Amino acid sequence: SRGEGGILRNSEGPLKDHIYLHQNHLPPEVLKERLPGISETAAIFAGVDVTKEPIPVLPTVHYNMGGIPTNYHKEVVDIKGDNPDAVIPGLMAAGEVACAAPRWWMIDRPVVCD
Repeated sequence: SRGEGGILRNSEGPLKDHIYLHQNHLPPEVLKERLPGISETAAIFAGVDVTKEPIPVLPTVHYNMGGIPTNYHKEVVDIKGDNPDAVIPGLMAAGEVACAAPRWWMIDRPVVCD
């Protein structure tokens, strides 16, 4: 599994904006062989050496399946002239129907498949 050997810990108490994924208990050769992509991504984007430090993990969109285009206020947007973010007054979209919906509800559940 992708989370093989990982341990999750929270950061900054209950109002945290991320959790930590610890992999530093695994031998470096196991990380290199089985999780090279995670190790490289953590180094590039978080400046983290996974053999020594935990990886900060934030809720995010891991893929997009389409939907109604919205801004982060859940307002429906449309392309008007040169403005790709023109709000349609009074029209809202949220959750799975919204194109901008991150999978926040999955943060407390293990993801077992894509």
